[in-house]
Amino acid sequence: MAVTTVASLNIYLGETDTTTAKTNAVSATCSFIETYCERVFDSTERFEWQFAKGNQIRVDYRPIISVARLMEGESDAISMTWTGAGTHAHVNVTNGKLTVVPSTGESLAAASLTLASYASMALLHDAIESTLGWGATVITEGDPRSIRPLALADGLNATVTLQQPDQVLEAESIDEDEGIITLTGGGAGWVYIHYTSGYAAIPAALTQLANEMAATVLHSSAINMAVQSERIGDYQYSTGSSSATTTGGDTGIFVPFMSRLNLFRKRSL
Repeated sequence: MAVTTVASLNIYLGETDTTTAKTNAVSATCSFIETYCERVFDSTERFEWQFAKGNQIRVDYRPIISVARLMEGESDAISMTWTGAGTHAHVNVTNGKLTVVPSTGESLAAASLTLASYASMALLHDAIESTLGWGATVITEGDPRSIRPLALADGLNATVTLQQPDQVLEAESIDEDEGIITLTGGGAGWVYIHYTSGYAAIPAALTQLANEMAATVLHSSAINMAVQSERIGDYQYSTGSSSATTTGGDTGIFVPFMSRLNLFRKRSL
């Protein structure tokens, strides 16, 4: 679900042609908006750990459509060991991936597993042993997507234990637009949230803004946009279509739109 399309841009411009340049302008605009806003606007299922300040947490992506699970505390889920040679064998869990990084000179290169690809800790265990070459033991079954982030724990001749949440929390209120969840009771600490964010439909204001930006890309091309054709007596002059040959590669033309885009940025309130 793109923030705009060539068809939408044509309605904005009052035109009907579909050309490569319009496609390029729309593509450049949509790409810039998602990169600048640090978010995808489609409805997306997400899994996060956030640190509660008092009894409130704020998710990374908004608006919130629904919350499936809200939990606190940690329990041991799966342990990992590395018995190879070397000075370090790091384990890292971030951005939904479990990554192992053996030290320089190890026969195994850095490798990752996407946690969402495994339906159980048992299946993740098998992948750790077969794909990563580490030893693994399942301590408590659960959803690998809920494993708490871990930064570079050293597993050389030691055990690295990955943790998951173990206590259900309740929400007193949810501010969907601001992405703020107020907890019933509780205090500061790590909270796991399984939720869905995004939009069932792209906001009209964002599509309008995207069309303005894409039109600016087209107008920045070398083709004269002011007059497409004119005829005076026997004299006739025609330009190409308004799409020309632009690729929309100069993102500097988007600077005037950034203040309005800030309304849609990740965690921008």
